Amino acid sequence: MDSTNQPMIAAGYGSESVMSVDNRPEDERTLLSQISFQRRVHDWMLQCFGAKVSADPIERNFRFLEEALELVQASGCSQDDAHKLVDYVFNRPVGEANQEVGGVMVTLAAYCTAHGISMDSAGETELTRIWGKIDEIRRKQAAKKIRNGPLP
Repeated sequence: MDSTNQPMIAAGYGSESVMSVDNRPEDERTLLSQISFQRRVHDWMLQCFGAKVSADPIERNFRFLEEALELVQASGCSQDDAHKLVDYVFNRPVGEANQEVGGVMVTLAAYCTAHGISMDSAGETELTRIWGKIDEIRRKQAAKKIRNGPLP
């Protein structure tokens, strides 16, 4: 906020890019860090996959579930425990997506704290890594035998 308590908006990036006077960008790299992570991932998705795949909710569901399972597997969760949780969740009433996203974000932040991981740093590192793998990721996507299926 500036002295009039009005947020400063990074040009062209909407209200999600609010920055304070204390955090004014000094160079392009700093400005990029002020653009929301979600927006920068969206830009990568469009560059890598195009609009159709990027916006496909079924594909996004599968890829999110895949990454969440890989995360807990990397931390020692067994396949048996994962299956028990799948059964538990699918035997409960369906939640509301916006609230569930909030729950995922809070739980991921707590997970990272418990495991000594910087959530922000891990996200930035991965986004940088995948910008360098666009061709490889496109080849993998093109080789898929089943479109809109759960397996990558």
